[in-house]
Amino acid sequence: MKHLIIFATLVCLSPQLFADSTYIPPEVGAPSRRVGVGTRGAGDVMLPTITVIAPLTIGYTLQASPTLFWAIEKPVKYQIEISIFRPDREQPLFEKAFNIDKAGVHSFSLKDAGVALEKNQSYEWFVALIKNPKNRNEDVLTSGLIKYVDKSDTLQQCLSKNPIMYAAYAGCGVWYDAIMELSDQIEKNPNDSVLKEVKRNIFNQEELPPFSAKE
Repeated sequence: MKHLIIFATLVCLSPQLFADSTYIPPEVGAPSRRVGVGTRGAGDVMLPTITVIAPLTIGYTLQASPTLFWAIEKPVKYQIEISIFRPDREQPLFEKAFNIDKAGVHSFSLKDAGVALEKNQSYEWFVALIKNPKNRNEDVLTSGLIKYVDKSDTLQQCLSKNPIMYAAYAGCGVWYDAIMELSDQIEKNPNDSVLKEVKRNIFNQEELPPFSAKE
């Protein structure tokens, strides 16, 4: 009997994993704002493609200090810089440069960095490959939009319709929380092909490069 219950549960949940794991933008019809994948030649060397793991339009989060994800095609000797700006201010809310030693998807915790977003305020966040520190116009740049929003009654009702959290977030337009939850599940279950397929499908939907969905 126990095995029958488990099987019935899997049968019920499996269609949701695929059918309901679709990202629905919160601001339907909004123009594309993501600065898409950056790549540029450095002399005779083609620099790797980099991209923010962000939707084509603005992405929502329910957290003041979410984790941001970005990806790079291959490691480089140049520094990478992450920065966050409010559109009405010249100075960045946050800015940090660092080195990386591996390709693929990387994460950056705003909580660990001591950064908190203001509620209902949109921000643009950037990932830059600094080719020439003396001339930042040569940066390879990619960016996306993020907005920290309230969990309204309507949003709470939407989230309650799906017991799978990353699918609920995606279906209700909460991009950054969906990616955080999905990435956390993949980290806990690295051999789960269903989770990886869901990730590929969501990334493909938002026209993110294939290399960013491999992990």
